[in-house]
Amino acid sequence: MAGFHELIPDVIKRRINQKRPLIKVCHPDRPPIEVTFAILDNAVNRAAWFLTEHLPSDEYFIWMSQSDARYLVWIIAAMKTGKVVVLPSLSNRVSANLRLFESVGARHMLYGPESSGTLAELIDKASPNVAARPGLSLEEILSPEPVPDFPFNKTYDEIKAKRFMGLHTSGTSGHPKPIWWTHSHFECLFSPLEEGVLPEGVLVERPTCSTLANHDVLVVGSQSHAGAMYITMVSLHSEMTAILMHPGVPISPASITDVINQSGANSLICPAVPIENMLDYPPGLEAFSRLKHIGYVGGPINPVLGARVAKVTPHLYSLIGSTEGALMHMDYSPNSENWDAIRFVEVGQRMEEVLPGLYELVFPRTQIIDRLYSYFRSYPDLEHEYRTKDLFSPVPNQPGWWRFRGRTDNWVAMANGYKMDPTDFEAIMTAHPDVRGVIVGGAYRFRLCMLVELYDHLLPTTDEEAHAALDKLWPTVQEANKSSPKFGQIPRELVLFVRPGKPFLRAGKGTIQRQLTLQAYEDEIDALYERVENGILVSDLEPITSLTPEGLTPVLTQLFQQALDSHDIDADTDVFARGLDSNGVTLTVSRLKAALRSYGISEDILHGINISLLYSSTTTRSLANTLSVYLSDGSSKAKSEDLDGGVSDMLAKYLTGSRRLGTPQSVILTGSTGSLGTYLLAALQAQPESRVRRIFCLNRATDAASKQAASLKSRGLPPAQVSSGRVVFLTVKDFGAPLLGLALKDYDVLLAETTVIIHNAWPVNFLLPLQSFEPSIAGLVNLLELAQKGVRRPAVLFVSSISAAMGAARDVPEEVLSEPAELVLRQGYARSKYVGERILDSWALAGIANKRRAAVLRVGQVAGPVAAGGAWNPWEWFPSLVRSSKFLGILPESLGTSSRVEWVPVDELSKIILEVVDEVTRSDDDATSSGKTKQRGAKVYNLVNPHAVPFSDLLPALQEKGIADKTVPLETWIEMLERSSYNQKSTAHDNPAVKLLDFYKSIVPHHGGGGGVKRNVNGETKNGSENSKGGEDDYTWRVDNTLHASPTARALKPVNTEWVKLWVDRWGF
Repeated sequence: MAGFHELIPDVIKRRINQKRPLIKVCHPDRPPIEVTFAILDNAVNRAAWFLTEHLPSDEYFIWMSQSDARYLVWIIAAMKTGKVVVLPSLSNRVSANLRLFESVGARHMLYGPESSGTLAELIDKASPNVAARPGLSLEEILSPEPVPDFPFNKTYDEIKAKRFMGLHTSGTSGHPKPIWWTHSHFECLFSPLEEGVLPEGVLVERPTCSTLANHDVLVVGSQSHAGAMYITMVSLHSEMTAILMHPGVPISPASITDVINQSGANSLICPAVPIENMLDYPPGLEAFSRLKHIGYVGGPINPVLGARVAKVTPHLYSLIGSTEGALMHMDYSPNSENWDAIRFVEVGQRMEEVLPGLYELVFPRTQIIDRLYSYFRSYPDLEHEYRTKDLFSPVPNQPGWWRFRGRTDNWVAMANGYKMDPTDFEAIMTAHPDVRGVIVGGAYRFRLCMLVELYDHLLPTTDEEAHAALDKLWPTVQEANKSSPKFGQIPRELVLFVRPGKPFLRAGKGTIQRQLTLQAYEDEIDALYERVENGILVSDLEPITSLTPEGLTPVLTQLFQQALDSHDIDADTDVFARGLDSNGVTLTVSRLKAALRSYGISEDILHGINISLLYSSTTTRSLANTLSVYLSDGSSKAKSEDLDGGVSDMLAKYLTGSRRLGTPQSVILTGSTGSLGTYLLAALQAQPESRVRRIFCLNRATDAASKQAASLKSRGLPPAQVSSGRVVFLTVKDFGAPLLGLALKDYDVLLAETTVIIHNAWPVNFLLPLQSFEPSIAGLVNLLELAQKGVRRPAVLFVSSISAAMGAARDVPEEVLSEPAELVLRQGYARSKYVGERILDSWALAGIANKRRAAVLRVGQVAGPVAAGGAWNPWEWFPSLVRSSKFLGILPESLGTSSRVEWVPVDELSKIILEVVDEVTRSDDDATSSGKTKQRGAKVYNLVNPHAVPFSDLLPALQEKGIADKTVPLETWIEMLERSSYNQKSTAHDNPAVKLLDFYKSIVPHHGGGGGVKRNVNGETKNGSENSKGGEDDYTWRVDNTLHASPTARALKPVNTEWVKLWVDRWGF
């Protein structure tokens, strides 16, 4: 590694041939944008020429946009051009950013074109002094089209003290102050990666930067903030890839989970609130359990919630730092044991006791500290030491470990990541003649409180006197609130008066001892929040008058107006397009639930209202309609599109004017890198070339071939026959794009050769609304267009789900259902599959004359393989249940509504599907030669095991393998699982079912009873002796088409004890 005096533009040139991307920009529904050093170099040159063309030389300029890779590009472009880029936060108040603009003297502003609406007010008010113009979009700046190299011939010694970037402190306080970075600052950020810099005895993999080296790190947070930017910059000098969420992706549990799964991230750096929100999203917790490191930044994590997260993650830890000093270097433990504590790398810093039991972190100015921290580069006039104002207390019985306790100054760190400096507020309040002292508190809370000490003769002794005192003070409180950012304003309900006999604690010179006083009043403050929590959330909202859309709309409009601090929000305003962020979503949901609670809605019903609801209903009108239906349990007369989740609209969009699609001898397989896709590819390869000549694997990932190789190898399957040309991998960046987003030559090959399309690519996410699956639905339509245009009339087989048929009818035929859309299972995933089935059926019906062949493959529960090699994914719901049962020492007697075990092993399923493919591709010829009428529309196959067994028949196998001897009712097992989450010995590895607790609760039968649910096959109730009262899963699945087409299905055994023992052996439990 070159020395850390190497300038960043030179680093990029040195590493320009490195193939590993330093940044990936990910969107759940699109292929990732990979930014290699070569692409970054080209982007920087493009930005540098742009700056030279549009700005004066040696000019300070402002960049503001949604958070993405452009921040890094503009920073390095500023280095090359000799300019200085200032990066204000989008979350600052307009007045705060105007003050920052004035203080830095910037006269030019560039902004992301997508942010023009969000920035309109700021641009307008800054216009007399700052000229604003759109900059380059993300796609424009990262375009692979080469541009001339922008010359850069400087040396480190020439420009080490020159500024190139301006960040700011306390942007959320209303008074941001610029912190200037020079080229010498990078030495502090990267020096821990250099051999010999850290003290002896510090493990190289544990300090901050080294922890992330050689990892794929999802960085959640704004790149205008120092914390997120530092992490991204680590990728410049290490083998780390920084994964950034596409600016169009909301910071929600579902989106974060999707990006983790899509990108292959193995580490996460994220603010506390999104991490806490993941506790209510089991798929997210499962994703967390697979990450090597999760670092939380930007504020404290709730202690109770943090403890729960730590139980399911291998390594949860705190990252702290500052804009002035960069990241603090920690010597972390290798696991989550000390998730809420930190251990500093010892380089001569000291902990100085400033209050009893509280210590301030102080950095003396020494050579090694100046090498590792940038305090004295940010403040070169400091001669002796830098006082961080951060307070810590030692962890009992753990020498060297410290817990963060707050600040020596007035800062209050809030639970949503914001920080508030209440100096001005307190100054206004203490100017009131009745007030002796004021402290603003509320650390770890969403709203701040105020502790007021009146002069002795005015101290209230009753609630009535306290109310009277507040009435007298309230005009002053209102005046003080005007000096504060919106999130820092104090409501009436959170004003607490000091009572006689318990005054503020003061030092000898009369100054208030802030932290000690807050500690002394901790019980009273906790009681205050507990008492008024619901009230403060609804104090300035109109009461809900009814649960109709008309009754809900006013309060929802208010909620969004207040969250966005704008009255220009109407019923059809897309609040996310107007700038609603994850913190706003979280607080809005809390306030909405509080308002509904005040109306009388029960906690059971409120539990179903979460942040996913807001992300799926982005306007007041859509949210009011959705809420009304949910809260009225379907009794409200909302519009049909709300009742059916948008199914009717989606069908109308893609069926109206029925596209005339048509036909195309090789196989297109989408989604080949997943579990089923991998076994399908292996089964296709196992066919002689006389039957399967060529296999086109269409996947979104650009590295699908390498992923496929790993997937096949891990399952003991033969490698893909790529070298012979039999297997071809094509990257489909967007299935919904024209020509599937492929090059014309590749698309023409598919048109000429394809005989079968097996469409197996579909996002599996049970929380998303139907609208989120529209890219997949559009992709299906594009595949049908390819089939129509294809020379060889390819048959199209759509891998659907039995959930698409879980509507009103309990006797499910093998045909596309035409029942009213609102009766389809109320789940976006199920509805999307239903829409897919209907579109495929309509396409086939429209092309009867052209002999279009189409089939729907309704897949049920897919189990692990039973042939040699491969294991059932141990993190899925049933393997997790088995592993946790061993940890708990008990097994559930039943699986509730899933007790009828009709699973199909994945390797057997792949054979069944190929046999169905054979029937579908021969059906036209058979019909012609026999004179039979051709199958009308899409033919449907219910792919469930025709021989269902009760789960109780499988319990002996689990007992024999030593999982547990004792069995208990499912409800009891769930209760014990929930209690085990508080067991310090419980880990995600040994007790993985904890993260799926909500799923297990969902399979508890509604009508009680300890047995399973009767699920029938072809009208015959199998093993009906089990005690069951039925339930939503009490369906009769017709499988005549499946049995006719597939010898494998006809010979398929029921799930049996030998299979169960095999799965357990391969799990290694």
